[in-house]
Amino acid sequence: MPAPISSITAAPSGIASGGPAASGETALRQQFDAAVAGTFYRQMMQSLRKMHDKPAYFHGGQAEEMFRNQLDQQVADDLAARHGQAFSEPLFEAFAARLRAHALRSDQSV
Repeated sequence: MPAPISSITAAPSGIASGGPAASGETALRQQFDAAVAGTFYRQMMQSLRKMHDKPAYFHGGQAEEMFRNQLDQQVADDLAARHGQAFSEPLFEAFAARLRAHALRSDQSV
């Protein structure tokens, strides 16, 4: 579930200063990693499954497909948890910079 906007816009103040919002940045980073890397790995698993045809005689039908989808989702979530930060680090830094700039502009306009 995505973070509410208030927690996203509140996080950048602690990113640079290491203040009380630093824990908010950690939660934001985890959600960002899960969303970005999780989506990438799920799409990768889906593409890998599409490359292979169903076996002619030993296919388990709809139940097997449901199990495979759940297994692929679990594998993608595990990959995102273990390797997601390395994958999404540059994207998060760009995202945090835009949030800082937006927060700075909104503070100056008030």
